Amino acid sequence: MESEDYDRGLFEVLQQLTTSPKVERQVFEKLLEEVKSDGYYHWMVVEVDGLVVGCGSLVVERKLIHSCGLVGHVEDVVVDESVRGKGAGKALIKKLSEKAKEVGCYKAILDCQDDRVPFYEKCDYNRRGAQMALYF
Repeated sequence: MESEDYDRGLFEVLQQLTTSPKVERQVFEKLLEEVKSDGYYHWMVVEVDGLVVGCGSLVVERKLIHSCGLVGHVEDVVVDESVRGKGAGKALIKKLSEKAKEVGCYKAILDCQDDRVPFYEKCDYNRRGAQMALYF
């Protein structure tokens, strides 16, 4: 993800995932800078003709188990309606999964709605357990 993605439809795509108001540009750029320097957060986009048509993130968590290993959490994956079913989502998941492996994660995990399970299974993810949430 780059600073220019702010004007290339990033927040319009995110609106298709959840209520996500467009933050001020300076807030976005500051957060992007922090994310890029941190090493535990990785934001990725898919572009078509210079526009963002998909995005997702990888959050790396240090564990006490597995010899203090790393787990990659795939988060906030969304692809624009106009390109769904054309491989953009699968390419994005592959990129995020490869990044998890590259940074040394022993596994990558994600939460999704039940109707999305078949898609993630096509991306080599397996159903494990149940998702639980507590919203504040």
